[in-house]
Amino acid sequence: TTMGTLKHGNQISPIWSALDSVDPFASGMGGNATNMFNDGGKRMSNTINYSHSLGPVAGQVAYGFGEVPGSVNDGRTIGAAVKGTFGPVYTTVAYHSTDTGSDQARTFLVGGTVDVTSGLKAHGAVADNKGLNNHDTRDYMLGVSAKATDVDTFLGSVIRKQDRSVANNDATQYAVGWTHHLSPRTNLYTSYAHINYDAQPKDRLVMVGIRHKF
Repeated sequence: TTMGTLKHGNQISPIWSALDSVDPFASGMGGNATNMFNDGGKRMSNTINYSHSLGPVAGQVAYGFGEVPGSVNDGRTIGAAVKGTFGPVYTTVAYHSTDTGSDQARTFLVGGTVDVTSGLKAHGAVADNKGLNNHDTRDYMLGVSAKATDVDTFLGSVIRKQDRSVANNDATQYAVGWTHHLSPRTNLYTSYAHINYDAQPKDRLVMVGIRHKF
């Protein structure tokens, strides 16, 4: 067995990887969960990241140095995630925190997917967020991905953000999409997302494109 993998520099945050793994829209599509969920800014700068796997379970921890003169905490970021696959069930737990020196924002995420039948997968996630200046929120996602053919998949999700601060500005996102695989790493896609805010104008986003994963 190996001793794991150690990386440093500008690294993907563990919570982004965890959210991306349970989001039916994954990264780069109009309905993706990062519109509503905290993804830790996707990347962490000045980071040491250690990951290791043992059978069906894998985990990683990450520490990002703030590099603010005179302060150990100011700008510091900490992330961690554990994931596991057990038959038709995949689950992940992740944590992310950011320090400002005088305050701290943190997110705790639990998510997973279930292969309901061949080609039909259910997706779900819950995140509890403690924001700066007591701006606390909680996020919920339910989604589905369904294969219509070997290369065509339809996607859908609903995300609810509960604003637990005085502002109480809740929001709900509805999203639908479709992907058509040209190869294992290249696909055509289209998606539509509609976000209703309690105290702001509505947002709509339509995306059509081609995506290649390197």
